[in-house]
Amino acid sequence: MSRDTPRATSYTTGDLARLTGNTLRTVRYYEELGLLTPERREGGAHRHFTAQDVDRLRAITDLRAI
Repeated sequence: MSRDTPRATSYTTGDLARLTGNTLRTVRYYEELGLLTPERREGGAHRHFTAQDVDRLRAITDLRAI
């Protein structure tokens, strides 16, 4: 993990948004495009992502800025 990502077993959509400086809608949009895939869903609604997804979203955000 890079950029001092706090170590957790999983991250919610909100965690992903906060850690990467994106909005919830942006995270959901990238999920719709297939760029992010939740590790698991809890209760059918709560998505859980991995630390690799945090890094992936940071890379996507950096590439978008270029």
